[in-house]
Amino acid sequence: MYNNPSQYLNGTNPTVTGYVNHCTTAGTNCVAASNPDSYLWYDPLHPSEQADRGFAKAFIDVVNGNSKWATYYSG
Repeated sequence: MYNNPSQYLNGTNPTVTGYVNHCTTAGTNCVAASNPDSYLWYDPLHPSEQADRGFAKAFIDVVNGNSKWATYYSG
């Protein structure tokens, strides 16, 4: 996602690896970006909603046996 954000993020703004929600160091006076679907991060610590959707899709692919990222063993 970090190296190819446009493959995973679907906002109308150009995709960015910055974050949506900017607050003061005290956690106050927060200002959110106008198009959160264009961002990889929600804040400096948490992935954005769009990033979470990408993680969920990848996890479902693993569970269904369709992931290129997983190793499957037959027994």
